Amino acid sequence: MTGQFSSHDFRKALGLFATGVCIVTTKYKHEQFGITINSFSSVSLDPALVLFSISHKLYSFDAFRQANGFTINVLGCHQEYLSTRFARAGADKWKDLITEPGKHDGLIIPDVLASLDCRKYAAHDGGDHLIVVGEVTGIRTSADTDPLIYYRSNYRHLAALKHCAVA
Repeated sequence: MTGQFSSHDFRKALGLFATGVCIVTTKYKHEQFGITINSFSSVSLDPALVLFSISHKLYSFDAFRQANGFTINVLGCHQEYLSTRFARAGADKWKDLITEPGKHDGLIIPDVLASLDCRKYAAHDGGDHLIVVGEVTGIRTSADTDPLIYYRSNYRHLAALKHCAVA
């Protein structure tokens, strides 16, 4: 193992960790904001806490930093188009998308696997990102489909169950 590596090497190594794909949403000063993330994680069961991180460079950074809360929308395998739409800067992300308001400024996207409505709990500096922690105050789930997965810079789908060999 080498102690020296480039940011490209670091990003490539992180791409070997398969993640789910989510859209985090908020409303701030009467404007809707949403971004595609895979930096979502559970933090605590009691209280129920989750986190995501957001780059300081994004247009929506100040909105997420200052909003009262947000909603994490976990995407299903049929929702690549939403992930792509919300990953683009400047796109009309909300066109033809009907949402429901969350309790804490978040927006609930219909037909996702899960929506976690969150009140902002804390925010921490994380280098070039802000780590936002939310207390989950409401949950909606629908397990009718498989999750959308991101691995090695591509969307993936679950395959038939295969077990890894035990050494």
